[in-house]
Amino acid sequence: MKKYVIYGIISTILIWIIAAAVIALPAVPTKDKIAGCISTAEENGMFVQSDTSRSYLYELTSASKMASAPVNITKYADGTLSGMAILGSHYLLYKGDKLSIVVSDENYENTDSYTISGVAENDPYGLFVLNDQLYLVMKSTTEGEGVRYFLQFSEYNCAAIYDKTIEIVEQDYNLKDSSLLGFLPNPFPQGLLVAISLSGLRLFIAMLMVGMAVALLLVFVYLYRETNSFVWQRFAMQQMAIYAIVCGTFFVTNKIYFLAIVIIWVAVSIVLLNFTQREHDDLQTLVMAVESASRGSDTNVKIPAKVNRDYERIWLAAKDVLEEKKRANYTRDKMFLAYSRFAPKNITALLNKESMLDINPGENQKMRGIIVNLCMQWNRDVSELQLVEQMNKDFATISDNQVENDGVLLFGEPTLGTMHFLFEDNPKKAINFASNTVKELSNRNPVLLLHETKLTFGVAGTNDQAFTYIDSEDMELLQGVTKKIQEYNVGMVMTEQMIAYVDDSIKTRCIGYVNLSNDGRNMNLYEVLDVLPAAVGKRRLANREQFKKALSMYYHNDFYLARSIFTEILKQDSDDEIAKWYVFACEDLLKLAGEKEYDYSLFAER
Repeated sequence: MKKYVIYGIISTILIWIIAAAVIALPAVPTKDKIAGCISTAEENGMFVQSDTSRSYLYELTSASKMASAPVNITKYADGTLSGMAILGSHYLLYKGDKLSIVVSDENYENTDSYTISGVAENDPYGLFVLNDQLYLVMKSTTEGEGVRYFLQFSEYNCAAIYDKTIEIVEQDYNLKDSSLLGFLPNPFPQGLLVAISLSGLRLFIAMLMVGMAVALLLVFVYLYRETNSFVWQRFAMQQMAIYAIVCGTFFVTNKIYFLAIVIIWVAVSIVLLNFTQREHDDLQTLVMAVESASRGSDTNVKIPAKVNRDYERIWLAAKDVLEEKKRANYTRDKMFLAYSRFAPKNITALLNKESMLDINPGENQKMRGIIVNLCMQWNRDVSELQLVEQMNKDFATISDNQVENDGVLLFGEPTLGTMHFLFEDNPKKAINFASNTVKELSNRNPVLLLHETKLTFGVAGTNDQAFTYIDSEDMELLQGVTKKIQEYNVGMVMTEQMIAYVDDSIKTRCIGYVNLSNDGRNMNLYEVLDVLPAAVGKRRLANREQFKKALSMYYHNDFYLARSIFTEILKQDSDDEIAKWYVFACEDLLKLAGEKEYDYSLFAER
């Protein structure tokens, strides 16, 4: 309906523009000398008129009429104004001892003046614009010809570069003074101005009524053509028929009778509109019920208490469809719930898919991510039923924690002793997951290893069965390190790649390095102290500098002093299994006494 209303408004405005153009055109003073004329469009133009002290700019709208208010462009340089052009800025051409050009904004507030060089002729025809290029045309010595230059501006100069010789056709414009009240004598005769005002008011009211009639007819046309609803199309046809009859009576009956006919038409239209709206609402309710049933989005649409007899059988059929859909949805939801328990959570986000239905075998995504390995110790001294209950309870805690932090459970051992999680380059959420898991499952002595790396995450398999995988050169090493830190009861460990994302608010200590491969590449490991019991964490934080000093001596072959410091640390913290490992490592290396190359890596076997 919007475009039809706009059509009506535009029609009314056009009628008013035509009326205004007939009654009044702007006045054009013609007493002063015209200094120049420039082309700004295919048919329109601009011309400049000057007197002894001021210059004015006018817009040329036809061969013989002028429009728009003049703009003062008083001279900005010595000489006579000889031409003008508009190309973003306004350009004024002056002829004096030398040719000069003034460049100004449209308000003539900021101007720059340049001297034009490179012109051999003396008399200019003016400036003009062609294909976004500013040209200067000078009078040639040959009658009816001009020499065209295109202008190039530098910081201090304007250079005219010869283009070609062109034919010049001169044409005069007969400019008329057509001001609104120019035909009235001065002073005005008494009452004439009032009569003109009343005539204008009557014209305004008449045009307004015409516009309203056009707009109303367009509304009926819109209802018939655009709604695509037989209810509203029937109403539009009724109204257009009555509209034609009412408009016909305007020319054949008394105006009082016509007014009464219009009032009756409005009353009848309101009644018809009410019935049409009620019928349309009933039909829309039925349509929405059937659409909801077909989409399965709603299975509780109620049949109205009062049903249109024409639609009653459709409502009964829709009710049967709704009930059948409800049963089908229940079966489908139960099936999806059963299968979704075996599908990894948040896998769609990692593969940039809208839903699991969009994921096909072979899909993969290269990314930087954080791998979290989790090792658990289950109490197998209880009955099988109690063990299963224990696993279910603990795994529910892990699963809630994983989903809350947008992680993905990749895979695990059949005994659930080790599980692997992936977090898409979000260190904060990975650390939250690990910290919460250690604290909430402290009775299971969980061990977690966090490592940030470049990897490929994807889905492999067939349409019948598929599984997720990670392709990363660090996975095999990480599994071995995880087993070792579980053996030495280190709660939460980060690699040096992961520690780069950790701020000072998280307390850690370096516990050594492990070998990445046979080519000598190493990776430092850091124990997170914040997740330890308060007393243990406090002791290890107090001994952190001593541990660092002992580790440095160990790497510099001062095994005797290193063993002494690690032993002192053990006296203060007997549960520090890493310090205990280094004590034995120092003793082993002292026994070797340079017999072979030392391996300083953590958990190295000798």
